Amino acid sequence: MSINSEVSSEDKPDAIHITIPRHVYMLPVSTSLLGFTLGFVRGSRKSALRYLAENAHRRPTTVQGWYFYQKTKNYRVLFGGLKEGGKYALKVGGLGVGWVGLEQGWAAACETVGAPAAGELKEVVAGGGLAAMIAGASKLGGKTAGRMIGLGIIGGGAVGMLRKLQEVLGKSD
Repeated sequence: MSINSEVSSEDKPDAIHITIPRHVYMLPVSTSLLGFTLGFVRGSRKSALRYLAENAHRRPTTVQGWYFYQKTKNYRVLFGGLKEGGKYALKVGGLGVGWVGLEQGWAAACETVGAPAAGELKEVVAGGGLAAMIAGASKLGGKTAGRMIGLGIIGGGAVGMLRKLQEVLGKSD
């Protein structure tokens, strides 16, 4: 009795392939890393100053005391930096996810409606929409919110122009 363990290629199911555009995952990851870096630097500075202020009245007098003081300070600085870095990474990474969501949502909506030319404005819409959401969440006044949305639109337009320039330079190779 022989058992044939070979499976023909006709019996194998096709593999599922999902293609995700590079900017969809690169933007949130890079903004999260940027946010973590900024938060780590700010948090560690803040923790160092806090530790210095809390222990200014009882400075160490022996060499062993100085080593322990510095070791404890360094641990507190590292922990404060990591904690603040995590907070900033979530905040700024969330902004990156919001940008990509608005951008892809606008492109999909334009494709559904049948206006692919309007899809070219996806960066402008993402910049203005994200600025409007931040202005609304921050409860800014009308004039300040208008300026913020205007800057978001200008920033989105600059990103769109950079994308177009990248496409043109990529085609010339």
